[in-house]
Amino acid sequence: MRMCCTCASVVQAVLGSPVFTSIAMQTATPILSLEEITPARAESFLKKNKNNRPVKVSNILKLKNDLQQGNFKLTHQGIALDWEGNLLDGQHRLMAIVESGVTASMYVTYNCDPDIFKVIDSGSTRNTNDVLKLLGVTNYSTVASGVRLILWARDRYAAQSSITPRKIYKTYTTTNAETAEFYTEHAGVLDSLTHQARALRKQNACLMQSSILAFLFLVMEKQKSVIKAHDFIQRVAVGANLRNGSVELALSKFINIRHLDLQGYKKGEFMLMAYIKAFNRYLAGDSLLLFRMGSTDTMPVIMEDTDRGW
Repeated sequence: MRMCCTCASVVQAVLGSPVFTSIAMQTATPILSLEEITPARAESFLKKNKNNRPVKVSNILKLKNDLQQGNFKLTHQGIALDWEGNLLDGQHRLMAIVESGVTASMYVTYNCDPDIFKVIDSGSTRNTNDVLKLLGVTNYSTVASGVRLILWARDRYAAQSSITPRKIYKTYTTTNAETAEFYTEHAGVLDSLTHQARALRKQNACLMQSSILAFLFLVMEKQKSVIKAHDFIQRVAVGANLRNGSVELALSKFINIRHLDLQGYKKGEFMLMAYIKAFNRYLAGDSLLLFRMGSTDTMPVIMEDTDRGW
């Protein structure tokens, strides 16, 4: 049942009273309300966003676009507040409403036990692999890892280009819904690139399928073709008949190092950055005797390829 503005105000007033808070801490009975969340209301909720998870800029941008394009859907996921009014869930949706200036209908659950924050979005009944397998994805494990890397890269790009400084995290997690939605939107391309990534991996066990998949996808997104990128990785994988001083040979030697210093990254993220950094040097026509990745390296942006004679 949708709660009118007056009723919603009454609920907020009651929930905020010391008497109710005392009772709530004893009963912990949630109250669910369907409400219109205005940008001003969203800001008020966010003022009590104390201990939430790291913000994903790419999530906010997608939700903002959905709101502005009229594609935002009402679902069971909404906003959750504990018995003291602290925000437990919904920070990205609220930030998107503020950024877009668009009012949205959303479920608000008041009076939640603060301990539920520990288990929000962490159910163990189905992981991302399970969800993609149910969608009929053949190489679901590679696709799941590759999609996470693609979304991680997009988030890094968004953070690096943001006018508002924020901490950039070296790891990234995605929800089952995010992964399934991304795969559904790009199924044909992802299936084709996964096949290519698996074939390349067979030529060199030091290559990572998920990183190659993400690399090829990001190149296609930027350059509209993966022919040159695929040829580049294939020569790196084989490592034979490469001239001394070529970027391909330098990267091939680098990925075959047994104990790489990952600089605090997971290997998938680290290798994706390495592929892009080396590919940019290759496109620039550089000579390279030794490939390095340092602690100060940021997420490299894929260069435009001015040579279209592919």
